[in-house]
Amino acid sequence: WVLDGWEPTTSNDLQPLLLAEDPPPVFAEAIGDMAWALAEFKRRADRDGAALVVLAAQSSGVGGTRQSELLRGMTDPLGVPVISLRDWIVRSGGRAADARWPHDQHWSPQGHQWAAEAILDWLRRHPEVCEDQA
Repeated sequence: WVLDGWEPTTSNDLQPLLLAEDPPPVFAEAIGDMAWALAEFKRRADRDGAALVVLAAQSSGVGGTRQSELLRGMTDPLGVPVISLRDWIVRSGGRAADARWPHDQHWSPQGHQWAAEAILDWLRRHPEVCEDQA
């Protein structure tokens, strides 16, 4: 029953189902679970005196994509900043497609490099998260 409304396809791209306005129950549940997990990570980070930052593979959503809306709906109420890997790649003059393997959605070595650079850049611009709060 939890998979009602989902018809497997030959594509491994589940994004259209996950990002649908009315996703199948299993995807709606996954979105709720992600929101809970982010809130729990934030609670624990606050408890431990740490900062929580999300590195997202998609754009920051300046135009307002469904994926960005979902993520921002989870992070904004918690005050969790989002770093856009795609925006970093574009600003760096790269192609987002080069961040992943050609036939796989996992990051390529270049994708990992860009992710590290994007996080380092964000930390340099927000040194307050690296200061000892004790």
